[in-house]
Amino acid sequence: MQRVLLILSVAVAGLLLQTAQAQVVELKSYNFGDHYIGLSGSAAYITRQAQPVQWELVTPGLCGLPGTASFRLSADPNVYLRHRGFLLYADPFQESTLFRQDSCFYSWRDKWFPGHDAFESVNYRGRFIRHQGFRLKLHPYESAVLFEKDASFHVLQPICHKMQSRNFPSYNFGLNGDAAYIKENADDRFVLISPGLTGHAQSVSFRSCSDSTKFLRHRGYLLYEDPYSSAVLYLKDATFTMRKDKWFDGYAAFESVNFPEFFIRHQGYRLKISAYGGKELYKMDASFKVTQ
Repeated sequence: MQRVLLILSVAVAGLLLQTAQAQVVELKSYNFGDHYIGLSGSAAYITRQAQPVQWELVTPGLCGLPGTASFRLSADPNVYLRHRGFLLYADPFQESTLFRQDSCFYSWRDKWFPGHDAFESVNYRGRFIRHQGFRLKLHPYESAVLFEKDASFHVLQPICHKMQSRNFPSYNFGLNGDAAYIKENADDRFVLISPGLTGHAQSVSFRSCSDSTKFLRHRGYLLYEDPYSSAVLYLKDATFTMRKDKWFDGYAAFESVNFPEFFIRHQGYRLKISAYGGKELYKMDASFKVTQ
């Protein structure tokens, strides 16, 4: 694999294990169990979404100090969670000492509740990430149960999926180089980021589980796994509306957001987007089961 993607937190002496890792996670609130660390624009909140925002918990953090972590946005690897004016934002990376410190937090496992982490500011020791009115902020420690609940988060693993063909059930999404095919017994896996990179409702983007900087996108109507780009065209090419049970129960179809009525299908095993023609073969070729 091109990058090491760890799934679970590893702790040593109360701190996250210090090796160079990008750990893909979702961050669930302790006292609002259906809320996760998410965004409204660039402002960070705990939010309730069908698919939580996913982060890469980078350890050690950007400041490089032992026991620290930084939160990198999975959908845009150039964006990090940092504090400004004691409020939390997702900001583009800046090559400065201040940015590195503002986006760096000591990661304390089981700080107040078993299985939950607390995140303490590197440059404002004694201040922790907490939510108030759902807004995420950097707040001085208070010896109160409410504070400890507000400042505790469960670090969860997003699920890596296979995409199984409807009419070739032993075939899954797979790769030959960067070109996407259905391949027999392929073990290529993807995290379904939802909403997708464009933010459209009911949309998904397919992020590689082996390299979280890459997504499936169409180019010239063919599917490739390409490095992330913030260009509007890339974001659209890498986003698909997920139509559950579109033609067959238990199977989804994936419609291009920038080419409506064009769905992902296979032809000659090659994955592409193709205009819907109403034929039964098309429906079979364009139906996929999301499996683990």
